[in-house]
Amino acid sequence: MEIALPIDRGDLPQETYCVGGWVRDALLGRTKPQLDLDFVLPTAPIEVARRIAYRYDAGFVILDREREIARVVLPQGNLDFAKQVGNTILDDLDRRDFCMNAMALPVYAPTEIIDPHGGRRDIDQRIVRMVCPENIKDDPLRILRAYRQAAQLNFTIEPWTRQTIRQLAPLLPLVAIERVRMELGYLLQCPSGGLTTCIEDGILATWLETKQLNLPRFRRIDPTIGMLVQHYPQLEPYFRQELVLGHSIASTIKYSALVPHASLLDFLGLSRIEQKWITNLLRYLPQIQAAESSPLQQYHIYDRLGEMLPALFTLARAADIPLSFTWLDRWFDPHDPIAHPPVLLTGDDLKSILGIKPSPKLGQLLTAIREAQIGQIITDRAGAIEFAKTWWQD
Repeated sequence: MEIALPIDRGDLPQETYCVGGWVRDALLGRTKPQLDLDFVLPTAPIEVARRIAYRYDAGFVILDREREIARVVLPQGNLDFAKQVGNTILDDLDRRDFCMNAMALPVYAPTEIIDPHGGRRDIDQRIVRMVCPENIKDDPLRILRAYRQAAQLNFTIEPWTRQTIRQLAPLLPLVAIERVRMELGYLLQCPSGGLTTCIEDGILATWLETKQLNLPRFRRIDPTIGMLVQHYPQLEPYFRQELVLGHSIASTIKYSALVPHASLLDFLGLSRIEQKWITNLLRYLPQIQAAESSPLQQYHIYDRLGEMLPALFTLARAADIPLSFTWLDRWFDPHDPIAHPPVLLTGDDLKSILGIKPSPKLGQLLTAIREAQIGQIITDRAGAIEFAKTWWQD
């Protein structure tokens, strides 16, 4: 097995090992567009990383000074350097999470995979098996990581491992919520079965009771997104767009599908923009079906949701609300008279024409003009001016 190094091999110390995900993925035949290599060194990993970054004019970041972890950022991808835990590479591998991740490849002897826990066998059998329960206790976030990696790789969690992590789930709240939120974000990017199994196993029971959640609606989000992207290919980048780092619009829709009200997710400390999206999607979900036959109600939903409209449509279809695709056709058409009605008069226009000052009544007039426009009572600027004069006098 050859490592396609983006640097000269001679830049690395003799006792350098490539570990973790790259070794596992190479055995699986998985490739990524960007390199992501993890190296373990017995001594001075930060100094080695700094020297390599300097030589290649690359980015350099110390990720964890206490544990001596640093990153070199190259055009081809990232190289992470960490200090070996324990006296030997075997000691280091003994402390890892799952057997498929507890393998090492000597950089200077890349045909000799060091595999003390049978990781290659687990990869052949497509199972996620822990190295030992103590390693899960040392970092309970590994409980969530088991479900995430099983979902990413289409593996099954080995029965004893699954039983053990279910028993250890009460330790999860000991983990900083920022790390839990990030891991859940990764899990939401996977096929929905991963988080579904995690919830059904009671892993999140400290925060979320299964009976409070809408798992059938959650499971339908992925196929609904797939169906919509087939009809509207331009929605693919929309769903992938990140609202905040690591949390896409698709992930936010999944959160919205899972819960009956946004407050159930307060424990995660989501960003304000994510909270806004989830709150609005759940608030307007019952309203969008009622608006199917009312152009005025449709206008108000388009106006208030803006870029959230396709997300709401996705959630509604996953909730078995039989909405017409006209909702999306209108949203995509910049000239649609309901989704994007032209502005006939502005507030400044009305202040000049009517000789009035800013006031709540002026806002009400602007709304009345727009509603009359949607109802085709007025169709042009001249009609809007006459309507405004009459409305103001009345």
